[in-house]
Amino acid sequence: MRHLSATLIAAFAAAGITQIASAADMPRKAPVYSPPAAPMFTWTGCYIGGQVGYKWANSDPTWANSGNPAVIPFGTPLTANQHLDGVVGGVTAGCNYQWTPNWVVGIEGDYSWADLDSESPLLPPANTQHVFGIKEHSFATLRARAGYAVDRWLLFVSGGAAWARVETFDTNVGINFTISNTNTRTGWTVGGGVEYALTNNWLVKAEYLYTDLGTKRTFNNELGGEADVPLTQHLVRAGVNYKFW
Repeated sequence: MRHLSATLIAAFAAAGITQIASAADMPRKAPVYSPPAAPMFTWTGCYIGGQVGYKWANSDPTWANSGNPAVIPFGTPLTANQHLDGVVGGVTAGCNYQWTPNWVVGIEGDYSWADLDSESPLLPPANTQHVFGIKEHSFATLRARAGYAVDRWLLFVSGGAAWARVETFDTNVGINFTISNTNTRTGWTVGGGVEYALTNNWLVKAEYLYTDLGTKRTFNNELGGEADVPLTQHLVRAGVNYKFW
């Protein structure tokens, strides 16, 4: 009996060693590779870029002092409605802060070169040999922004201050002589648009701005008078920005 028990124990031990050795020789599966999760996009950061668009503006100049109020009283239309339009383009810079999963606030400034102009003859009873005109050479804004983000989409509104370099001129077409006056106008602007993040750094946007640059009094030396020149504008533009932080 003792000899049989020892024999069985030895047999079971040999079988266990054989199974362990076989298991050690079996090929092992390689671990499954899981790529790291992409970082979640955030609108927080600062950016620089460029923009281009189309602007149209309107003005209804009136006489402020004609030099002869008995003939041309204050408030008389100086010319027909002045309609300016043209292409604008320039640079943009700003910063955003995403303070909840959906709400974004920020500040943005831009500067654009402009090529807008309009001119029309003075209305009777003024000297119709004269043509009055308006030109805009540049445009800039500084605006606060607030928007609602859905992942990489951002719907926003903006508003703030606006400046424009505007020239008014009076040309005597009979002798081809022009008197001009250029100044920087200050006003306000408001608008909105949509922005989309192509990548974590590259952003594209489209927006609309309405701008009121108030009324500026300008001279008309040849006729001994002055004109009040209001100016309101509409701008649609597209832009590309690089978010560097």
